Amino acid sequence: MKVLGDWDEVGTATISLQQRDLPLHKDFQKNWDLWQILQLMEPLRERPIVDLGSGENYTLNMLRRAGFKALVGIDMRVPRESWFDGLRSTYRRYRPRKGLLPRYRLVQGNILNTPFDQSFFDAAVCLSVVEHNVNLEQFFAESSRILRKGARMYLSTDYWEPKINTTGATFGGMPWKIFDKTGVETLAAIGRSHGFKLDDPTIPDVKMPVVYAKGKHYTFISMTFTLSKST
Repeated sequence: MKVLGDWDEVGTATISLQQRDLPLHKDFQKNWDLWQILQLMEPLRERPIVDLGSGENYTLNMLRRAGFKALVGIDMRVPRESWFDGLRSTYRRYRPRKGLLPRYRLVQGNILNTPFDQSFFDAAVCLSVVEHNVNLEQFFAESSRILRKGARMYLSTDYWEPKINTTGATFGGMPWKIFDKTGVETLAAIGRSHGFKLDDPTIPDVKMPVVYAKGKHYTFISMTFTLSKST
């Protein structure tokens, strides 16, 4: 596990993405996530990868620009294709040309009950999703179903220790919690019960808040899993 410690880490990640001419996240702190995702997924650029809770597609856009070939995103709210993307898709159908990047596939749906085939994906990303009242048992069960044995998963969420009370709070119109150490340990245990083994189970100490929202000061925690079995 990794905990975002300070703004220097955000800056380093942002510069690393810029040096590779990759798009940044609108929330600057999440460039820390994007850089970790790229490094984790690099060996899988030809393999199918799913973004669970793809939101505004920042992760998909970054991976596509980096040359990944088989990307799928699923979210309850799928952004409409812009007029430019539509024009580009139409042009590519009639006159394929190097430099027109293949589009990723977007699916509108629930990450707890996806339409995907069993054991289809080699990797999954879930960035800033599980803090919105996601049922973790169902999440890991469905993720285990659609991922192949040995698949990798990157998951990140809001974090602070000691616990911050967010009772009744919402973020983006959705319920919102900030995980503490006990909550992360519970999440990891549920993942383990569905075959997801943490690469590093140690939870680092927090250094300083890097995120400020809704009157709360906190940071991010990221974790990477390997699926050791399929259910």
